[in-house]
Amino acid sequence: MSVNAPTEVKFSGSFNISDMGTFIDRWSGVFPRMAEQCSQVQDHFLTELKARKIPNTYPKAVNAQLGLLGQVTSMVGGGYERPYIICETNPGVTCAAYIGQRGTDLYASWRTHVRGVWNRRLFILIFVVCIVPTLCTSSFVSYVAGIQQQANQVTGAALGLLGSMLSTPTNQYASNNSPDVIGPILTLVIPLALFFGAAVVLVALLGYFLHGNMFYYFFIEPNIFDAEDIAALSTTVHQSLLAAIDKAGIDTSKVPPKKVSSGRRSEREEL
Repeated sequence: MSVNAPTEVKFSGSFNISDMGTFIDRWSGVFPRMAEQCSQVQDHFLTELKARKIPNTYPKAVNAQLGLLGQVTSMVGGGYERPYIICETNPGVTCAAYIGQRGTDLYASWRTHVRGVWNRRLFILIFVVCIVPTLCTSSFVSYVAGIQQQANQVTGAALGLLGSMLSTPTNQYASNNSPDVIGPILTLVIPLALFFGAAVVLVALLGYFLHGNMFYYFFIEPNIFDAEDIAALSTTVHQSLLAAIDKAGIDTSKVPPKKVSSGRRSEREEL
């Protein structure tokens, strides 16, 4: 089997690997005395992933750090990071593969996680629904304020007339004719914030009483189609990694097959 000359994969940018979310599936393997083939495997793996044209996914090579603090220290020249090749897709799915040297051995692994994604459509819907009562409330407040202003003008005119009769300054009783900008804005913002907050609390209570989770409706829950896409992504990454290892001239015939994950918590903890 011919072995191509190694090509260095450029790992750029930063990636918080601690923020991938809930663990779903993984695989790893050690290949004795094959550490020198690391660059080849990385190159073949990234090329293989791009060639397979995974839907809604674009593989990229990144430098992964642990947490936000790790990203900050890495930017200033410190910290600890590792090169990863990752594939991300909706909703919040990340499959991260690591290929590195462990002494004289080559270590390869991948792991799939799902991170909670805010349900932005729900918040937009709540915002739109709250606009109607907000406009009604604002109109009512403006109507009441207009009546009050007219009453103040009548009162101010009467006091002004009385002041002129007594030869006293009446500026303090004169009405302020300057345009009021803040008032109309507040009559919109305050009711909208109140209605929006009340709607969010109501949705949280519905999630708690119907599903036992206050945040049930605030995050996008993967459906059966998403579950199939997640399984397909993990399988594609696994096959691509084995193909890359084989192209680098490493025998993969003795690699243990990947276990089929049933999604049980006990099985994830065992892995």
